[in-house]
Amino acid sequence: ARLLPKCSSSTSTGGEARSTPINLAQHTYYNLGGHSSVDRILDNELRLNCRSFTPVDSTSIPTGEVVDATGAMDFAEGKSMRQALIQYGVERAGLDQEAAEE
Repeated sequence: ARLLPKCSSSTSTGGEARSTPINLAQHTYYNLGGHSSVDRILDNELRLNCRSFTPVDSTSIPTGEVVDATGAMDFAEGKSMRQALIQYGVERAGLDQEAAEE
């Protein structure tokens, strides 16, 4: 069986109906260790089969640009979320290694 939802949405401005995009993404978060696990998200490993990503602007809207996934954003070989956030802090936020690990 295949689920093919049909959705439509519109907004009315000055009496004129206009089509508008909708986002049906669900943002449920799971503890991959199970509900009674003491492990947190930082201890989970993420592996993504991709070599590029679309960055977002200051309001978290995708820019449309496609950039290579390098450094902190490269999950092709897999890495822990803790390791990725430390690497991001050093590369992108200008923190030294010690400060990023705190």
